[in-house]
Amino acid sequence: MTKDRKFSGEFIAFDEIRRKKSHCETIIEVNNKWAVEHPDECDPLKLERENEQASAEITQLDAILATEPPPPELPPRQPLFKVSGMLEEFSVQKVIGYFTDREYDPEAFAHQESRNQVGGLLVAMTGNTAGAAVTGQSQVRMSDASDFVRGKINGVSFSGWLGKTNVKVGDFVEMAVMGREEHYVVYAIALPELRTITMTPYCRHGREIDVFYEYRSGIFLIGGFFTVLLLFVFLPLSHFLLRIF
Repeated sequence: MTKDRKFSGEFIAFDEIRRKKSHCETIIEVNNKWAVEHPDECDPLKLERENEQASAEITQLDAILATEPPPPELPPRQPLFKVSGMLEEFSVQKVIGYFTDREYDPEAFAHQESRNQVGGLLVAMTGNTAGAAVTGQSQVRMSDASDFVRGKINGVSFSGWLGKTNVKVGDFVEMAVMGREEHYVVYAIALPELRTITMTPYCRHGREIDVFYEYRSGIFLIGGFFTVLLLFVFLPLSHFLLRIF
């Protein structure tokens, strides 16, 4: 479902928009440089047309970039709380966003990636090259289709990144939000009438479960370390002692 939405063509990929703008700027820069350095070889009218087309496209791309929503606040900086009420305003902007663990804390992600590479080395030392390849590979920044929503509930405006939404103005909803001055940042919207809920992509559990996963990963890493010690230190040493005695 999510993959079909992502490639439906209705979602704006702002990173791709920025790449297109950069390409147009490069065209203008190269054409201008060529006109200065090779005045006898260039076609001024052709270069002018190309620059005009590139400039027009840049104007269009800038208009799209002006609508780019702020990045998701991951994890929430404050405790979430429940808000219930009738939707007074509601709009959806379909955007390609980023919600995997590396978006939460880039420094922590780099640290975790380093740990994974160490784990891959330990696995490789035990002879499991296939497992080492999987464990040691770098994670790619993953994008996903999302709905950036804006609206108003109980007189307070809100916005946030969600999965596929099915609510509209006039619906009674329940929301998990973070308060920030006179504005809510929403992380989940439930529609009790249809018993449906949509939330920020990949936000499936809280901090307690995340700590549990970190603890479990640490156990596996320590277990791998002692496996290496057993295979490459204690076993050869025991064979050596047996030959002596």
